[in-house]
Amino acid sequence: MTVKGIAGFFSLMIMTLAHALPTDIQIKADIPSDNPCPGNLVVELNLYGKDLREIKGMRCVLDKAVDNTGKNLILKESDYAKTNQTWTPLVYAPQTPPGMQLILDLPAQQASTVKEITGRLEILTPVHDPMCLLTFTRIAAQLDVELADPNLVAAQIKLSVSTKKTSGKPSVVVHVSDPLAKLFYFEIVDANGKEWEAVADTVTMGSTTTYTYPGSLPENASLRVCVPTPKAIMTVPLSLKDIVLPQKRHEKSKLVTNLEAGKQQTIVTYGTSLTAAGAWVGQLSAELKRHYSALPLVINSGRSSMWSKWGVDNLDTRVISKTPDTLFIEFAINDAFLKYDTSVPQARSNLLNMVDRVLAANKACEIILMVMNPPIGVHLTSRPNIELYNQMVRDVAAERRLMIIDHYPDWQKILKTDPKQFAALVPDGIHPNAEGCKQIILPNILRALSVKSEATPAADAKK
Repeated sequence: MTVKGIAGFFSLMIMTLAHALPTDIQIKADIPSDNPCPGNLVVELNLYGKDLREIKGMRCVLDKAVDNTGKNLILKESDYAKTNQTWTPLVYAPQTPPGMQLILDLPAQQASTVKEITGRLEILTPVHDPMCLLTFTRIAAQLDVELADPNLVAAQIKLSVSTKKTSGKPSVVVHVSDPLAKLFYFEIVDANGKEWEAVADTVTMGSTTTYTYPGSLPENASLRVCVPTPKAIMTVPLSLKDIVLPQKRHEKSKLVTNLEAGKQQTIVTYGTSLTAAGAWVGQLSAELKRHYSALPLVINSGRSSMWSKWGVDNLDTRVISKTPDTLFIEFAINDAFLKYDTSVPQARSNLLNMVDRVLAANKACEIILMVMNPPIGVHLTSRPNIELYNQMVRDVAAERRLMIIDHYPDWQKILKTDPKQFAALVPDGIHPNAEGCKQIILPNILRALSVKSEATPAADAKK
């Protein structure tokens, strides 16, 4: 039985590998339209070419990964190390290109490309350094002792094999301590070098994993171990730009599905003055009524100058009592207000409190989180960490699989390309006027809900 690392990798470009590797090898990558890992961006990578047999593993070390809105796509350090820096084993099959996956954070909703990826690709070819392949023969004579080898010591790996009986049935136990994640694989083989086919149960505690195989050790069994060494690793730099993301499938929201089915729907909007005094709420109500007559009821439960703590304190009376079928929430812009002394973790806790309580009252409620426009001038000065709060909202949406409507990139684009236009649409530096709501916020909402609209799309907003 061979035990190998967790799959994880990324490249998104075609290149030819050199450095003593087989010639004419290309790396081709694809982002699947059907995401196999909800909550993350998955990139599938495959190798093509001749003489691939000697390449046994790959991994990627990323320096930078951002989408075209500027969002960082590299996972948090602990998750990134588990998914992308562990060796990906490659199993050669003549008709199937060897492949692996890179797991990244989800791009922003408005992102259309992965703008930049930099880092390095590491290719493992054990034949280039026999020292990375270790064989411990006749392991039945070395039970319950740590297997000794200088390479294991240097890598801080501890290996031992034992046997036991449970309810009269024999089993083989391999204990592995690998605090630096240096072990690529190990396998138990019989006297003829054939891999043992037993399937192990695994238990992991910290950096130590115990593998328990049913059955008795094969006669004259050996333990083969691969610990990558510098000579066995070929390094290739990665640099890519403007990778097009798959076109998002626009599935109808629950709200639109129910409205089209002739069901009455209550929509509650909950947030700061961007909601309480936001023209987009009335515009949304009018647009929904234009399509669905009297079926939609929009209730504005926002309040000016409030933040998520107020949202938590008033949730029962201003939201839950209204029995919403759909709820819009935005509080980040005031959670970031220095005067309110609300940390990002506190704001996150407040947001999760609201989400959990609403769903506890009505598990069918469709909750939609929103990231609003950037503040400027004195409003930005009093909210210096606004982007951290916005990112927190995006993270919560991804983790809880909630719809998110992220207006920030469209506003940011206007602010950078035409500050005068931004000033015309957000005259006080923080509150979009009716025209700003009509050009940016309303189209984004209708598009996310899959409501056909005559409103001006944000991307085509006239200056």
